[in-house]
Order: sequence, then structure tokens, then C-alpha cells
Amino acid sequence: RHAVGDPFAQETPGAAATARSQARLTPTLAMLSEPARVRNASAALSSLYARRAPRPASSPPRHEEKASAAAAAAERDAAGRLRRGRYDRAEFGVLDLGGGGATGGCRGPPSASRVVLAIGIISAPGNLAHRMAIRRTWLSSSALAALPVEVAHRFFVGLDLSKAAHGEDADGSQVAGSGEATREAAREALSSMALVASEGVTFGDVAVLDLEDHYLSTPKKVVALFKWGVERCGAYWVLRANDDVYLRVAPTLELLMAHPPANLAMGLFIDGASMHVPRPEMYNDTQEGLYERTKSWTFTRADYPSNAVPTFPQGNALVLTRDLAAEVAQVADQPWLRLMADDVLVALVLRRFRPYELVARADYEFHGTYTACNDASLWHFNIHPEHMYDLWHNWLLRQPSCRGITRFCCG
Repeated sequence: RHAVGDPFAQETPGAAATARSQARLTPTLAMLSEPARVRNASAALSSLYARRAPRPASSPPRHEEKASAAAAAAERDAAGRLRRGRYDRAEFGVLDLGGGGATGGCRGPPSASRVVLAIGIISAPGNLAHRMAIRRTWLSSSALAALPVEVAHRFFVGLDLSKAAHGEDADGSQVAGSGEATREAAREALSSMALVASEGVTFGDVAVLDLEDHYLSTPKKVVALFKWGVERCGAYWVLRANDDVYLRVAPTLELLMAHPPANLAMGLFIDGASMHVPRPEMYNDTQEGLYERTKSWTFTRADYPSNAVPTFPQGNALVLTRDLAAEVAQVADQPWLRLMADDVLVALVLRRFRPYELVARADYEFHGTYTACNDASLWHFNIHPEHMYDLWHNWLLRQPSCRGITRFCCG
């Protein structure tokens, strides 16, 4: 029996793969750090802050909440976030950075959109290597040009925009707070934000959520992703993926187009009867301890009272038809929402509709060890960016997908 979000020990990629990945990033980092791009990024951040959804009047500005070191520490405390499960509806609002190019869809009225498949990719500010690998491989311009319908994509990241407004400008000219450690932390955070903003302006495919980016913000990103796919794109299908996956979009579309575009979910389905709900006491630890060690979800009875979970599409990648995606999008407006593992949350929302389950063949290992590469798989999960280039190279040469690849590691 597997646990939902069961903690596991992930193996690490070799030094050679890491070195190759870093070498690929060097020219991209140099380009994104050019002074003119950084200035444009600073303007983009300021524009996003001005356009963000207003905060409730009862909530003090974030910079005031963090006036003391104690308050800042409490805000950063993952255990507190996990216990409270609170959210701000404004955090589900998607703010687009840049525009144009092959990803230029989903910017006008949804009724005028020609986008058929909207792909939202959950990412984090520091995962540039993964995003660049995806842009150069399975979502490259040549890959998109070969598709029979229009596809749009966005990388979803969280940026605390109040830091840009109340902390330091992107050029490092001013830092809020006192003490060298505080100033250095602010500089580091804002440098990361400026880099992401520069990336978004350059490539036009970054969607920002106004929130602190951490593992527990993933469910908010997922709900926002489906809102984007439905409300901005009007797409028939909305695909949610992590940034450490490789997806074969053409055969995925072929499978989808063989079925009516309604009441359908596609993915690697996990039988709920084979699962147990992970409680902190099962691991002789606390919620906060498990989160800090494994970035895994556990649930108290208040979080999730039942001992059973529904069958669900595993969260590395899944597709919902527009009608089902709209149901998930509406979760943002529900006052009862409690944050939990997003694939289980999606399954709970969809359970009453009994959707048709379209199974996608995927390479995935439950326990986090090396994953075998199968030529017949449509999707490959939890892989290093270098493996994306390997798979893409085989596709370009019309070779078997897994030629030269015996196993995958480590997203």
C-alpha cells in the first residue's frame, strides 16, 4: 500500500550531468542578466505589482506584517502554513510576463482564442534549467509547429511582488529592513525575482502568481493554472505538468482527439483502494518535520478526516477537458477550501462527475528510485533536464525514444 505523498529518498544525478546542465545555462544567464533586460524586468515587476488583485482591506500590507524578525520567521514557517491552510483569493490571479511568439495565445478574449490545448507547467524561480530544457525540446518551436492544432503554454511561478514594491529595486539600489543579514536576504530574493522577470519578458511564457513560492503553494498554482486554461485560453483541454517531465504532445493529442472533449480526465491513474492517507504519527514525526525533510504532504484528521482517497491521476502530469477544468478553477472561490496534495484535490472535485479515465502510459517509480525508460511511454516523470535533451535527440534522429537511456534520475 502506497501513501499519498509518501516520503522517499531520491537518488541524485551524476556530476557529469550536472556539469553539462550548468554549461548549457551559462549563455542564457548572461543574456538574462544584461543591464537593458534587467531594467525591463524591473519595469515589468512594477507593472505586475500595480496590476495585481487588491488585498482584502482587513489585511495589513505584507511589508508591515514582516516588520519584526519574529513576524518574518513566523511567516516563513512551513509548519504554520501547513496547519493554517489559509489562502488569499488574490493569490489565484495569474499575471502574464511579456508576450508574443509561439506562446502568444491566451491573451485576448477566450471566445476569440484558437488554442485547443493549454499546457500549464508548475515551476519555481530557481528551476531555470528545467524551463530551458523544455523550451528547447518538447515545447520548442519545431515541436509546436508539427502539431495539428494550436497549443499555448505557460510556466507558473510564485513571486512575492510586495518585495519588489517595498524592498529593493531590481538594480539593487535600496533594501528595506535593517541588519546586513536582512539586506543580503532581500538582495538575493530580489535578484532572483529580476531574473525570472527578465526571463518572462524575453520568452513570453511565464505566468506569475503573487505569492511566496514554496512546495505548499503548489495547489494554488494548480487551481490558477486551470483558471488560466479555461478563462484566458478557452481551451478544449488543459494539461497540468511539473517542470521535471518530458511529454510527447503529438501522440497525447492524438489520444485526446479520439474522444469527445467533455467529462474526460487523462493521466496515470492511482487506485485509491491501494493507498493509505499519510498521518504524521505513521512516521513518528510532526507535520513540520516531515515537510522540512521530505517536502511531502501529511494530514491530520482536521485536514482530511477520511481514511480513503478516490482514484486520482498522478500529479506529475494530467489533462482535463474544459468542463472539468472549470470545476477545479471554481475551487478558488470556495470558502471551505483547505490546501492538500493537488492531485487528490482534483480527484475530490471531479468525483461526482465520474469522468471517463483515459490512461496515459508513463514512466514513473512510486518509491523515488531510478525509473526505467520505456519506448512506448507517452510521458516521462521525475527526470533531470539532461534526460530531456537525450529524449529530444532521439526524436530528431527518428530513433527509438529510449535509445542510450536505460533509466531516469532525478527531477
